[in-house]
Amino acid sequence: MRDVQGLPGRTVAHALGLSPAAMKSRLHRARTALRHALETTDRASDRAVDHPVEGDARP
Repeated sequence: MRDVQGLPGRTVAHALGLSPAAMKSRLHRARTALRHALETTDRASDRAVDHPVEGDARP
C-alpha cells in the first residue's frame, strides 16, 4: 500500500491495525525479503544461461 499506492505510513498502519513502528518494521522486512528473492532469481537465471540444459532449444 505504501510503495504501490503511495499512501502515508500512518494510513497504512491504521488500515492494517498496526502501530506506525510495527508497519515500518514489517515494510523493511518485506523489502529485504523481496530484494533477496530477486537476487536469488537473477543468479539462477544467469546460471541457466551459462549452463543450458542438454537438448534445450533456446539459442
